[in-house]
This record gives sequence, C-alpha cells and structure tokens, in this order.
Amino acid sequence: MKNIKQILVIAIAHFFAITSLLAQNPISLDEAIKLSLQNNYGLQIARGEQEIAKLNNDLGSAGFLPQLKATAGNTWANNNIHQETNTGSITDKNNVAGSTANAAIGFTWTLFDGTKMFATHHKLAELEKLSEIKTQMAIEDLVYRVMSQYYSLVKIKQQITLSESLLVLYQKRKQVAEAKNAAGSSSGLEVLQAQADLNAQSATLLKLKSQYQQAQYAFGKLVLNNPQVPVVVNDSLNTAPLINVESVRTNLKSNTQIKTAATYLKISDFTSKEARSGYFPKVGLGASYNFASTDNAAGYLLNSQTYGPTYGFTASWNLFDGMAVKRSVKSAKIQQRIMQLSFDEVNLLLETALLSQFKLYESNLQIVTMEEQSISVAQTALTIAMEKYGLGMINDIQLKEVQRTFEDAQLRLITARYDVKISETELLKLQGLLIR
Repeated sequence: MKNIKQILVIAIAHFFAITSLLAQNPISLDEAIKLSLQNNYGLQIARGEQEIAKLNNDLGSAGFLPQLKATAGNTWANNNIHQETNTGSITDKNNVAGSTANAAIGFTWTLFDGTKMFATHHKLAELEKLSEIKTQMAIEDLVYRVMSQYYSLVKIKQQITLSESLLVLYQKRKQVAEAKNAAGSSSGLEVLQAQADLNAQSATLLKLKSQYQQAQYAFGKLVLNNPQVPVVVNDSLNTAPLINVESVRTNLKSNTQIKTAATYLKISDFTSKEARSGYFPKVGLGASYNFASTDNAAGYLLNSQTYGPTYGFTASWNLFDGMAVKRSVKSAKIQQRIMQLSFDEVNLLLETALLSQFKLYESNLQIVTMEEQSISVAQTALTIAMEKYGLGMINDIQLKEVQRTFEDAQLRLITARYDVKISETELLKLQGLLIR
C-alpha cells in the first residue's frame, strides 16, 4: 500500500509539473499530438476493440481445432420395485434407495465442413485488419482535431497581437487629436471619435482574449483530458508549400476510407464462401471414454457398471433445408455486389474531394502571397497617414480609413495563413498521411 501511495504521489507530481510547464512555455504541434495520442479516451477504446479482434483471429474460432469435453454426474432415487423373474421369484419393495454415477471424456474434430473453416479463418483475419484500420482512423481523426484546434489557437493569438498593436495606434491617434485640440487646430469632435474608436478596439481585444481562453479549455481537454490547463501555443504558422498534385494522386490508395471499403469487400467475399459451404457434406471424427455405475438396494440388479472407449466417424449432408442455403448464397452475393459498389463510390468521391481540396490549397497559397504584398503597401500608407495627420494634412476620417485598410489587410493575411494550414491538413488526411 505504501508503494502504491508513493507511485500515485509521483504520478500526480509529474502531471502537475507537465501542466505547469505547458501553461508557461509554448507547446509545439508535434508535442500536442504526442500528448493527445497518450491521453485520448476514444483512442484507448479503439485500441481495446482492436485487441479483441486480434484475440478472435485464431484457428479455434475458425473451427480448425478439435474439442475435448469432460462430463460427470450422479443421481439418487427412491423407487418402488415390483419384479417377477422366469424362475417364479417375486420382489416387491417400496422406497428402495438407488444411485447412478456417470463420467465421460469426449473428443470431436470436424475434418471437412465444405471449406467453411478456411473462409472463416480468412474472414477473421480481415476483421482484425479492419479493426486496425478503424484504430488508424481514430488516430487520424484525433490528429486532425488537434491540428485544427492548434491552428485556430495560433490564429486567435495572432489576432490578439494585431489587436494590441492597433490599440497602440488608436492611443497614439487619440494623443495627436488631443494635442491638436489643445493647440486649437481642431475641434473636440476628433478627440471624441478617437476615444470611441479606442474603446471599440479595447472591446475587440477583450472578446479575442475570451475566445482564446475558451479555445484553450477545449484544447486542454483534447490534449490532456484536462480543460483547466491553459496550454500555450506558438505564435506563427509555416505556410510553405508541402504538397503537389502528383503526390495527391499517388497517395489516394493510402486513404483509410478506401482501405475500409476494400476490407469490407474482402469480408463479403469470404461470407459468400461461408454460405456456399452449406451445399457440401460435413465429416467429423469422434471418440470418447465412458463410465457408468448403477447401485440398487433391492431388485434383480444390485449393481451394474459399464465403461470403455467408443470411437468412429460422423458424416452428414443436408439434402433439403427449405432452400435456406440457396437464399443465404444469393443474399451473400448481393451483399458482395453492394460492397463493390460502395468501394467504387468511395474511390470516386475521394478522388473528387482530393482534386477539389488541392485546388483550394493552391488558391489559399496564392492568397497568402498577395496579402503579404498588401500588408507592405498598407503599412507604408499607414506610416505616411500618421505623419500627415500629425501635421494636419489629413482629417480624422481619412486617417481612420487608412487604419481600417491596414487592419483588414492584417486580418485577411492571418485568415489566409490559417486557411492554408486547414486545407493542407485536410489534404494530408484525405491521403492517409496525417500519421506516418
């Protein structure tokens, strides 16, 4: 008990050390993914189901292995006996005690069942493979959500940084307006307008910080199973092109949805073979060793014992079963055709989605390039406008318009970079490349 308490104390201390570190230092995307893969409940459930499928995939479940069974029993009775023999003796007694004991060890082995055991064995192997693919899909889904939320946090963080820089500009604008008003070169209206815009920007900043905290709670739940840990993320996103159209087309076969559809198609094939096995006879081998003993307090037989081995072959052939096997075979063939159509449909949908998503990815990259150029122009225009505003060469409305242009350009660039990472993540998921 003492050792268990020590382990718990160490584990809790380790957990709080990690959470404290995450709350202070920015966590990388790779670190966030690694933590989520360790902690996520849904993924642990998927892995447990995979273990069950692996256990079920063995020769015994398929029917290849023999069965050995031992049975034993004993019964007691009080009987009324009336017996007459050919010698003329008569036995007539009531409430005669008797008992019967029996024991047996039986061995059975199916030697041939119309190849059903072979089809079942292959089917169980495919079911295990399907469970592996489902685990992979669970990992992909988790990684996708971690990446999406991570990028969302970075986006909001960049918006907060922009809002803080804009707040400084609005404060400077208010100071200039107050100085001009004090010098008598402007009316008090510019000061009031500058104060109103400053208040609006302050409110925007508060909303963004609230959004960031809420996103942190959701991210902490996803990564650490603890929404109370405010995980800090990095400040920037790398939007360098990582994907080309050739790789998109080549990696389509790695998609987990296609793998799942292909596995279901194979399972339907083996199910059809299982159904067809009903047309064939079944042959088995059986052997047993039996012991039986009967005791009676009165009667013709006071004690009787039988024991010894029995063995032999069994054969059966279902000549007519109301067309049940025929219906099963037809149903399995229809299901197999449905699985083929599903596979073709998934293939077509994914190919379309991949090409469409790739075009969106290319478009988002181009938008990032254009917005980066717009930022440079807007920054220069804002610098000039602030100088002219201080000299009284432009009015408050003109300065505000330049500020708005700079702000919009910054927000569009942040959004464009976020859109690139989301479309890139979607492309990687469609290609089955989120986990490598």
